[in-house]
Amino acid sequence: LATAVPQDQLIILDGLLEYAARVVLGASSNFMFEEKLFEKRKERELSVEELCALDEETQLASLGDALEDGSLHPYRWAYVPHYYGSTFYNFPYTFGLLFGLGLYAQYQAEPEPFKAGYDELLSMTGMGNAADLANRFGIDIRSEAFWEASLDVLRADIDKFVALVEATE
Repeated sequence: LATAVPQDQLIILDGLLEYAARVVLGASSNFMFEEKLFEKRKERELSVEELCALDEETQLASLGDALEDGSLHPYRWAYVPHYYGSTFYNFPYTFGLLFGLGLYAQYQAEPEPFKAGYDELLSMTGMGNAADLANRFGIDIRSEAFWEASLDVLRADIDKFVALVEATE
């Protein structure tokens, strides 16, 4: 990104931010839908109307006033195929993106110490639970600060994107 011309930076950031919005916001809506559905399903079957209302509720909870009127999709639950194959399918995508961005934030803050353990951290991925692995490298993924730093990377990319758009007007 640093060596790209402004028009290419805009294209790169547009793709990155579209993906991040889908993974962070869309996946959180999916996660909330599944979580609430499984809880309600313990008691009884839900009607189509109840599923639609639940899906709209979780879309609003995730996206809030960023949605335009009429943009909710009440039957989203019916056409998203992973609801019928794997439970909480989206969580690894959200976790992976934000974990990676959190690592990048740590790299930005302290490049040399970060580089020293990065390859080892990557080689140990999948060999235990994420919190214990991260903790071995001085990373506390249970702290809100870690995740805020992840989102700060996205916020900085949004700021760059806005500045590039304004510069082209």
